[in-house]
Amino acid sequence: MRADVAEARAEELDQQVRRLLAPAAGVPVVELAPVADGGDPAELALSQRRDLYVVLRLDLGTAAARDGVRVRLRDRDGAEIWSAEGVASDATGRLNVLVPALHLPAGLVGAEVDGPVSARYRLLVRPAP
Repeated sequence: MRADVAEARAEELDQQVRRLLAPAAGVPVVELAPVADGGDPAELALSQRRDLYVVLRLDLGTAAARDGVRVRLRDRDGAEIWSAEGVASDATGRLNVLVPALHLPAGLVGAEVDGPVSARYRLLVRPAP
């Protein structure tokens, strides 16, 4: 019995690894403007079964983060749920961050950029139908 359970678990893990290594098409991309610009949070319909990653494009306005910044995501209670260090902006002045979808819980998620430039963002994550 234990061998059957272990074999089933090994197959499940093999499938997950193959899924993670497969080329990704249709990755959700969300453009976020700083909270200071006002307005409603950006919205994302996320399927935990289908979407492995999400690209967050964080607009820094006229500031550029060429030296790298820290990006943090926080849940609605303010607890840190994901972070990345040394993120530099692209040629358009945006930070492009690839986030594992499992780190984006349903509800309001806050994003923070800290370093030579700083900004705050809001994202409303909803389960996809």
